Amino acid sequence: MAQVYKYTIHDINNIILNGFEYKLNDDVVEVISNLTSEVGSPTYIKTPNFQKQNTENDDIKTQKYQSRSIYGGVGGSSSGGGVGSGGSGKNSSIKRHKGMSNKQHLDPVKDDDWETIRTFSTTKMEQHEGIDVFIDNIRSNLNKMSIKTYDEINTNVISNIDQLISQNISHEESHKISSIIFDIVSSNRFYSKLYANLYSNLISKYEFIKLVFKEKEASLGDILNNVYYVSPDENYDLFCKMNNENEKRKALISFFVNLVLYDVIAICKIEELLIQLLDNLNILIKEENKKFVVDEYIEIIFILYNKELFNNENKNFSVDNHTKIIETIKHLAGVKVKTYPSLSSKSIFKLMDIVEM
Repeated sequence: MAQVYKYTIHDINNIILNGFEYKLNDDVVEVISNLTSEVGSPTYIKTPNFQKQNTENDDIKTQKYQSRSIYGGVGGSSSGGGVGSGGSGKNSSIKRHKGMSNKQHLDPVKDDDWETIRTFSTTKMEQHEGIDVFIDNIRSNLNKMSIKTYDEINTNVISNIDQLISQNISHEESHKISSIIFDIVSSNRFYSKLYANLYSNLISKYEFIKLVFKEKEASLGDILNNVYYVSPDENYDLFCKMNNENEKRKALISFFVNLVLYDVIAICKIEELLIQLLDNLNILIKEENKKFVVDEYIEIIFILYNKELFNNENKNFSVDNHTKIIETIKHLAGVKVKTYPSLSSKSIFKLMDIVEM
């Protein structure tokens, strides 16, 4: 007999506020990892292109079978007096219309059909040469990241970069390689910490990787300027684009937070970003029709206010900045939903989670 579980209102509220822990087994985590790597790959096509089926060419391929069926079948005889039984018939190949019986109207194969067959050629895969081979190897390795493969990938990526450098690559080529690496390692939120660890090794080893990183770090504050909302009913394509940009933004911010843990970025950068976010938030919550933007801002705050960064053992953060940040969060977490027009209950619960960290 199945066991029945009963939950009280207190149990439900406790789950909403505090969440719950559930550990996936290693096999499931590995499957999710592989899917994440595939979907996160720059070569992955998110919008499939379905080619229209050429029914005429398909009919040509089944021509021989249909002809046999019409002119006597397998045994070579036919009650209709076709070729198989000595009856008259044309020598040209013929094809039957879909849905018609063998004795119904038949069309001859057109000249264009035969021309298609004669000119058919197999698709040739583009073969990369020179530095593109090493770039493909680097991209392929990075997209296979997992806990089990980390050491191997770290070794392979460094080996390919060393081989690229040995070919005396230009400044433009080195910038291209470094940008590709950054785009991949900063776009996978699932393995963000592993990618941050690997990237910290690359920064310490290669100057051209560090140069591109400094460019990205300098523009960190700009990513908060493009948070917007589009209703799927108004423009579905733009809505999908918005969701994609939101996920990329959160993955990038997670990556920067994890770089702090590896001493690549100073924690003051995260503090400045949090203060900027909270200042913007205090303005947005008072405006009408900004709930979705506010929700997204608070998702970002949740990522930035990492408990590993702002614990009592970490003495690197500014006490004054931290006090300002946590007091603002506590204030917003304690207000009622109707206090501000664009502060939703979802966002308030998220802020409560931050306070309880």
